[in-house]
Amino acid sequence: MKRLLLLSMLICGVWPLLSRAQTITVMTEQLAELEIFRLTTAQCYQIETTGVDSIGLITNDEFQLHQAYYGSLGTINPSFSKDARLTALKDLQSYLVQRIQADIDHWRQQLNNSSPSNN
Repeated sequence: MKRLLLLSMLICGVWPLLSRAQTITVMTEQLAELEIFRLTTAQCYQIETTGVDSIGLITNDEFQLHQAYYGSLGTINPSFSKDARLTALKDLQSYLVQRIQADIDHWRQQLNNSSPSNN
């Protein structure tokens, strides 16, 4: 009976210590896993931030390229400026602009002369 009592006391006294030791071990492992998770999350955030910044730079560079290309379409290549056909087209354009402006001025004058306030 003494042995049984001693054995039960030993088990009751040592068992919480063993379970507490397991709990500390498990908690230590969980803390280590949480630290690894924190580091991984920080690295992923850094990669994502860098990626978003890179996308912004690429988009801006692409926009600048398009802007330069479409802006260059308004200028005439100097090798073409001496072409007689281009000179003729420029002259025709100038003539047509002047003619249209004269017609617009004429029609405006006609509208002003026929308005009821002038009669």
